[in-house]
Amino acid sequence: MQNRIIDWKLSDTRPVFARADREFRNNTLKNFWLVIVVFLITMVAGTLLQMVPMVAYMIVVIVTQGEAALENLDATPGFMAFSLYLTVIPILVSVLYCTLIEHRSLRTMGFTRQHCVRDYLIGLVIAIVMMGSGILLATLGGALHFDGFTFQGSVGMLILFVIGWVIQGLSEEIVFRGYFLMSLGAKHNRWIAVLISSLAFAAAHLGNNGVTVLSVVNLTLYGAFAAIYFLRTDSIWGIAALHSFWNCAQGNLFGQKVSGMVLDTSLFTFSQKEGYNWLHGGSFGPEGGVAITLVLLIGITVLLLLPQRKPADTVTAAETETNSTQA
Repeated sequence: MQNRIIDWKLSDTRPVFARADREFRNNTLKNFWLVIVVFLITMVAGTLLQMVPMVAYMIVVIVTQGEAALENLDATPGFMAFSLYLTVIPILVSVLYCTLIEHRSLRTMGFTRQHCVRDYLIGLVIAIVMMGSGILLATLGGALHFDGFTFQGSVGMLILFVIGWVIQGLSEEIVFRGYFLMSLGAKHNRWIAVLISSLAFAAAHLGNNGVTVLSVVNLTLYGAFAAIYFLRTDSIWGIAALHSFWNCAQGNLFGQKVSGMVLDTSLFTFSQKEGYNWLHGGSFGPEGGVAITLVLLIGITVLLLLPQRKPADTVTAAETETNSTQA
């Protein structure tokens, strides 16, 4: 990173957007406001489609256990894991829209065979390091107390959660980065695309338990971090792994709440101390605390300093110039 100037304009990411622009042939759908409206429609459609199997799940619970079992259903490990698996539906909705309506290839959504395994493993490691750093900062600051290895739940349920996080992390990255970010940035200002997709990501979590102003700020910062990571690597795999194991680490490794969701299956336990909500995140979890704010700000700065990965499929100078005015 020697002599590297921070790329505030994300100039080096032009080829990534140019690839999407040249495939996104419908100029009407490139309209700024239409992109946003259609994205909201696909989000609603994905949510409604997820409700169908959820209702079916509840019916099975009522038949087998009675209506009383519904009272705390959303807090049971089985239902939480099931809800993670249902995030495969937004993946299908986003992919079908981008490929059939926008006529964009999976490559423009970040699906690349080059370095996919390596990117995924690197993203996994970075996730644990970043979340571990946030937990360490909160612990050193006196906000968390390490209770030791206190494995709760079962190995089988832990495996189910890990697989569920893999699906859920990939889902949100496809929806907000592979789809929304690229649809906006293909024709419009890169930083505006990053900002709006990040705000949309944060808004999608407003209904979570324990949400605060700081948690919304952190979710927006995470959205910006994820967008730049996606653009820098020109791949969905690294940031999908980072997202998945960021959640898995805070919930199933360190025993913290995941965006307000309480998990009973974790390897270690860190108990929160009263009066330090600003640092450890309170009832929202680490993403609601200043420790994670610092981690994300450092992460964004490092990403802006890193060189852009050169795409395997070259983009012509003329196509790159399409986005050259998006300063």
